Parts: sequence; structure tokens; C-alpha cells
Amino acid sequence: MHWIESAGGPLLLLFEESLDNWGGVIDLISGPAADIRYSPGGKSTDYDRACSVKWYIGLIDIGKEYGVVLGGEPLQTTWLPYQAASGGMVVRWVFGESESEFLNWIDTIPEAMFRADRTFNVNGPKLLLFDSAVAGRNVKKMPQEYLSIELEPGIYEIKTAIYQPDARNSMVVHRFERCHGVLVQRDDTTNKNDDDSSQNGGETSG
Repeated sequence: MHWIESAGGPLLLLFEESLDNWGGVIDLISGPAADIRYSPGGKSTDYDRACSVKWYIGLIDIGKEYGVVLGGEPLQTTWLPYQAASGGMVVRWVFGESESEFLNWIDTIPEAMFRADRTFNVNGPKLLLFDSAVAGRNVKKMPQEYLSIELEPGIYEIKTAIYQPDARNSMVVHRFERCHGVLVQRDDTTNKNDDDSSQNGGETSG
């Protein structure tokens, strides 16, 4: 099982073809600038925008597409694809004593624990999940530091569960489930990052 984690900030899920539009802690390529600076040196960067997500998951503008930010505390993370349909689960390890025991609990998460967070349009076949501090142009230079995720084009509903089945295991799980419907073009009035902490109930990452 391939797990990745960041150096302390959020992870970012981005279309492979959009990597050059992400500046990490180096540049502000995609804009607009965030209100708070998290990058070394205090300059405005794309990393600041990722750190401004105030829940475990959120969407931000990156070029002509959106990126999915995994906010909250930095956690070891892996991807479990569905076998019978396009989609899968981003699994984040809060704590656990063994990988096998931890993974066995995933199928026991009650359906009622999943809350609908976002819908996400997938226009390309391949996405990469990586440390948002890394500039997109450098991501593929470090193959052990990112996850490659393949999804069929379509609209995906993202649902999140925060689950602690016992005293030894705790996880955050994001399900990506393909919706029945027609793929729509990006609409700037939807899919946007929601920074309302009263609605999202999370802490700012960074």
C-alpha cells in the first residue's frame, strides 16, 4: 500500500495536465492571492490558497480547472479505487496500530456518517495527489511523494466521514462517487472553495 504525507500543509489533488498551473510555495500562478501568508518569506503563493481551506476538503481555482485540497491536520493518505465502478476513496490515517487492522475498518463505516461535501467535474483521465507545497513542475520528479489516480470523465460527488471505530483506530475518508448525469462545463458559481468555518466546522491548515 502506497501512503503519502505532506511536510506539514495540505495535500492537493490536481489534473496531470494542470500541473504547470500550480506554483506551490514558490509562485502564485493561479491566483487570486490568499488573505494570509503561509509560505516562507511572506510572498503570495498558490500554497497560501491551499492553506486557506478550512475543512478537511475544499475546491480552489487552478487555471481553467479546480483542484481538490485535503485540509485539516497533515495525515498519511492513500487511494483505494473501486473495483466495479469508476471512483474510490481517499483514506487518511489519523491513528492506528497496524495497516491491516486499520484498513479492515473502512468497510464498517456507517452510511449515515458520510456528509456530502462537494461535486467535482473530472475532465481528464489522470489526477495526481501530492504535497501542495511542491510546485507542479516538480511533482513527477519525486514518484514516491505522490499518488496517481485515474477516474473516468464525469461528475463525482465527494462525501466525507470522520470515523473512530475503537480506541486504536481513527480515520478521515473521502468517497468519490460518480453521479448519473451529463458532464457539465465549469461554472464559477458552483464548486468553489467555501471558507465559512461556521458551515465547515474545521480549522485552517498550513
